[in-house]
Amino acid sequence: MKKLFIFALFTVILTACPTPDCPDPEPCPECPPVDTAAILAKYCPEPVVIDTAAILAELCPECPECPEVDTAAILENCPDCPEPDPCPECPCDTTCPEPPPANGFFVAPNGNNYNPGTIDMPWATWDHALESIDPGDTVYVRGGIYYNTGAVWVERISGTVENPLHLFAYPGETPILDGIRKTSPSPGFVLYHCENIHIKGLHVRNNLEIVDNYKYASNIIINQCENIIAENCVSYNSGRRGFFVFRSDEIYLLNCDSYNNCDSLDTSYRGGGGDGFLVWDDGAESDLGKAVYLFGCRAWNNSDDGYDIETEGLIVAHDCYAIANGYLDGDGTGFKIGYKDRSSDDLCRDIEGCISAFNTSSGFTTNDRTSRAMWMELDKNISYGNGGSGFIAFDTPDSQERERMRKFTRNIAHRNMRPFGLMNDGAVTQSGNSWNMDVTVSDDWFISVDREDWQNNPDFLKPTPATVELMGW
Repeated sequence: MKKLFIFALFTVILTACPTPDCPDPEPCPECPPVDTAAILAKYCPEPVVIDTAAILAELCPECPECPEVDTAAILENCPDCPEPDPCPECPCDTTCPEPPPANGFFVAPNGNNYNPGTIDMPWATWDHALESIDPGDTVYVRGGIYYNTGAVWVERISGTVENPLHLFAYPGETPILDGIRKTSPSPGFVLYHCENIHIKGLHVRNNLEIVDNYKYASNIIINQCENIIAENCVSYNSGRRGFFVFRSDEIYLLNCDSYNNCDSLDTSYRGGGGDGFLVWDDGAESDLGKAVYLFGCRAWNNSDDGYDIETEGLIVAHDCYAIANGYLDGDGTGFKIGYKDRSSDDLCRDIEGCISAFNTSSGFTTNDRTSRAMWMELDKNISYGNGGSGFIAFDTPDSQERERMRKFTRNIAHRNMRPFGLMNDGAVTQSGNSWNMDVTVSDDWFISVDREDWQNNPDFLKPTPATVELMGW
């Protein structure tokens, strides 16, 4: 491809710059022979970016009449390159890199909190940065490891609804908050009584129990907050929960990952607190009406559950994954979507398009055997290869009429211990699920069932077009 690129480049430049249009030979001698290796090394890195001015200066330094490089003609002679759209200036890479920020504030591992927070003189810590900016401002966190010996605690800091505070990873870089050097236990990154904050691209890891039965070794905690967005954040190797949302409202977890979280030092229940995502409250009347949203999140290899949802308010989980959770004494449920203390006629659970696979227990469970029945809707979810039931609903203390507010529609279960389990005298409303139909589910219903490197396989447990049509998706 490089030979074609150079050939086309020479052809375009030399044919488009005929001799008659050049000045007299004295001020503009013939363009010298071109060192193709040098040109490739200088102007064709990966990805290819054509620097027209630099190429012309190299090939024809004294000929001002030389034309612009004809990018379209080059591409015609470069059959291995994709179409340039949507990044025409990078013809061999259609990914347009996000430009570096032109303004804002900055944090870096080698920064100092006495600095002004500029890109050349950045701050050092995430909490100081959030405490130092005004609504609408953005802090860019440079890549690298930020070792924390205690919790990075942000308390009672707020933007506004129209102008939230932003704490973003610097484009193309990965900032990591790492608790591996702690000598006493504490959480990782905590937002406490905060409002209107958007965090993006942050990684938090290694906030471990350190001592027996420490209950707060979670990586990311959102405690009694409102209107918080966590986007593309990653949490792993904590001693408790990857993400812990407590008594908070209007929380949005977008495309976040949580894995390898385990409370192995809990002597009473080893592994029983290592959840990927825990959403919890006190069961108070004031918790009714609160909402937490999870979109495109993934939880895997956590010692207890992928998602443990125990709130009075609304939980929306769409297009989320729970894969291979459950070890030590952990429960190993993919999506545990109870528990509720107070009766309500409002929609409380909206679970759609989620995948639960290879967990040691059930794929999806209402987890409400001793709590109030609630209005929940599970639609278009997939439960595959779990050690327990694909889907399971419990008998609650409430009437069967209220239990029928639990609705299961158009879900698929395959290779679980059983497709669907209904405990004792429980009742649900169900229709259009694979176990309600006169069909035999097989692996052929999915484009791929290969669990190896599933995180990078967009076809993992994705239904085929025929399955989509059959299920009415």
